[in-house]
Amino acid sequence: KRKNCAYCDTTTKRNSWSCFWIETAPSIRKMFVASIAVIIEHMTNGCILPVSFLLTGNPTYYNLALYGEVAFMIYATTLLLASYALQRDVSIEQMHPAVWHLLILHHVASMMLCIGCIMFGDVVPKQLVCYVLLALLGLTSSLHYIGMILDIGPLSLANSPCIRLGHHVICLLLQIIFRGVYWLRLIALVFLHTLEVHGLWVLVAVMVPMLLFTAFNVDFIKFHVKATRGCFRQMQQYNQFKQT
Repeated sequence: KRKNCAYCDTTTKRNSWSCFWIETAPSIRKMFVASIAVIIEHMTNGCILPVSFLLTGNPTYYNLALYGEVAFMIYATTLLLASYALQRDVSIEQMHPAVWHLLILHHVASMMLCIGCIMFGDVVPKQLVCYVLLALLGLTSSLHYIGMILDIGPLSLANSPCIRLGHHVICLLLQIIFRGVYWLRLIALVFLHTLEVHGLWVLVAVMVPMLLFTAFNVDFIKFHVKATRGCFRQMQQYNQFKQT
């Protein structure tokens, strides 16, 4: 019944990885590849480069992370705008059109923060910026996209319920720690530093995208709480079915 769906889109992959790609609908394949692309970007700019800077102190890693994130956000935003213009999805994320405007808002906020850090140069505390990149990209968002890959592939809940539940629990804990508790500490540090060094107007310009990210973080945590509960309930049903 779905257009452009060459094969039935079943949640259970009956032949595991051997026939995974054949069993997967073309539209779902695009989401799978898109998730891999985003994970590579998030791990590069949000984990590998910031950690390299924190370990070595070499500013090249710091600059590569910021410029790389700005470049990716510009590219991703351009494709989202093109998707609106063409009335078909040519975006990197391959998500439902209902969330395109949220993605654009997210990308613009990311660009504002990264460009601000680049413009102010050495005045910006580089370690704090790296901690923000780790909290939002490397340690949480990457795991979120890994979950999307698991849901599409043979390690989905229908095939490997224990693995999927374990990932949900780990992902939820990291979301709460880094996008919840640690994020509040980061906001306080950014607020105090910006107010002391740059003044009120720069503080307003910085806090607007930070507050937007706070709203995204709350939504992220709520999503993973709901997803973990749903996965746990399905695990219980699965265990009851095995006993009968």
